[in-house]
Amino acid sequence: MTRKPSQADRLLKLLSDGQPHSTIEILARVYGTGHSGVARIGARIADLKARGYDIPDAVRDKENPTVFWYRMSLTGPAKAERRIVYVEVDGVMKAQYAPANG
Repeated sequence: MTRKPSQADRLLKLLSDGQPHSTIEILARVYGTGHSGVARIGARIADLKARGYDIPDAVRDKENPTVFWYRMSLTGPAKAERRIVYVEVDGVMKAQYAPANG
């Protein structure tokens, strides 16, 4: 069974062209029509930043202040995605980022 791409993965695919994308476009292309107006775009952006992608702060639209524009910076080398490993701490499995060289 194939895993459905996560919202963060779909957002990454959209932003990977380096062009600005509005919240309106992101809602339609990443979340689809079934999102009921509830979307955590900022949280998904934070997820991608935590994975090492360079995404500058959103820019508010001058004509419609409820709309923001997001883009991913493609200048310079792409940052490597961090790898999560699971370790046992006091008998409990916990997720943590692997060392950069490991």
